[in-house]
Amino acid sequence: MSLEEEIEKVSKDLEGTLGVAIKNLGTGKEYILNADESFYFASVYKLPVLVELYRQVEEEMIELDEKLLMTRYAWRGGSGVLKELSPGLEMTIRDYRTLMMLISDNISAQICAGLVRNGNTNNTMKELGLDNTVVGSSWLPNKEGNVTTPRDIMLLLEKIYKGEAASKGSCDEIIDLMKKCQTGKNRISKYLPRDEVEVAHKTGTISGVVNDAGIVFPKGFEPFIICVFTKFIKGWEEGYAPWDEGGGIEQGEEAIAKISKAAYDNFKSRIKKS
Repeated sequence: MSLEEEIEKVSKDLEGTLGVAIKNLGTGKEYILNADESFYFASVYKLPVLVELYRQVEEEMIELDEKLLMTRYAWRGGSGVLKELSPGLEMTIRDYRTLMMLISDNISAQICAGLVRNGNTNNTMKELGLDNTVVGSSWLPNKEGNVTTPRDIMLLLEKIYKGEAASKGSCDEIIDLMKKCQTGKNRISKYLPRDEVEVAHKTGTISGVVNDAGIVFPKGFEPFIICVFTKFIKGWEEGYAPWDEGGGIEQGEEAIAKISKAAYDNFKSRIKKS
């Protein structure tokens, strides 16, 4: 079965809407499904925020070792650890950045996003060619946006990989951070051989939405970008907890994992044939 056929099969089996953008960085070939359809970011929005943060560091607008106070105004629920701590904590911007990417900490993301300003982030994304991406004021979709497309995030990841989203040094640091991501173990990485690949990625989850986007670095053949977004997975209207308990997250994660494995197997088989 071809990769395109595998993607179509997963899409038919998913009780929701699937968007896929995959690019083999060796051949340049793309494999897409609903790649220009709008999807909710969820916490994948933290990747554009990170890119803008590094660009402002390069422009000497931000110093990563500067300390910032965590106030109650930055409080956000959802993922992360800082929500369990008391306001008044002081940490460096570097540490907030790290928590935002490694464990998808929402308070850290709120602080980083507020620091760089959404308008600046969105202007940078437009400059980079992400024409259908809007970062809003939280990880949730709202009147300000918080939407993107699989193709847009594939483009952003390619620019990060090539050292074009910011300086080469900054892009390398971004990839290193993404390789340390501790969320979404059952998504892109699930069926990949752990001793033969590294995955640099960012996940996102809200009710009805399970996303993962990253770069897979296999041993023995060229890396590939994979962006899998979902929305309206069955049961989402009931709210996050009932949806999760009913298998909503598991269904989305399995779709991502199957597509990732199909891409890996397809690209690996081509190397063997050649």
